[in-house]
Amino acid sequence: MKRVSSQLIFCSPNKILRNSVVEQNEDGFITRFVNLQTEQVETANTFFYDGIISAEITSLKQHLSAAQIAELSKVYNYIDLSTASTINLENNKQFLIDFGTNDLAVINQTLKSQASLFCYFDAFQFISACCYYPIEILKTNVQLQLSHKPNLLLWQSLNLVSKQITANTSVTQC
Repeated sequence: MKRVSSQLIFCSPNKILRNSVVEQNEDGFITRFVNLQTEQVETANTFFYDGIISAEITSLKQHLSAAQIAELSKVYNYIDLSTASTINLENNKQFLIDFGTNDLAVINQTLKSQASLFCYFDAFQFISACCYYPIEILKTNVQLQLSHKPNLLLWQSLNLVSKQITANTSVTQC
C-alpha cells in the first residue's frame, strides 16, 4: 500500500482535495481518498509532500496524428512547448499544453527554460492543460480517481497563495 499527501490533490478542475491522502494498492490502482479532517488518527506510512499532487503529464503529440491535433486546435488552444517560442491564445478556448514527451527531466528543463511563457498562468489551469484534459481526450485509465492507475506527480515550487506557476516550478514522481 502506498499513501501520499500534499497541501492539494488535483483530481480534476472541479475536484481539488485539501488535507487528503491518496492511497494506491501494490499494483498502483487508487483504492481510496482519505480526508484527514474526518479521520480520528493519521494514516500510517503516508508520505507528505509540499506542492500539488496530480495525475501524470500526457503528451497528445505522442498519441495523435498531426491531423488529429489540428482538429483539436479548432476547439482548444493547443500549445506545443517542444516547438513554441511564444504563446498565442484565442479567447474563450480551453488550452492544452503538450511538452512532446513524458520524460520529467525534459519537462523540467522546458519549465525552467520557457518559464517566461507561462509563469503567470493559474497553476490549476496549467495542470489541467497538460494532465487532466489530455487524459480525458485520450480516454485513458490514468485519471486521479478510484480504481484508476495514474503515475502520481508532485508539482513543486508553485506559488500556493496565488496558485500560480513560478520560474522555479518543477515536477517529480511521487
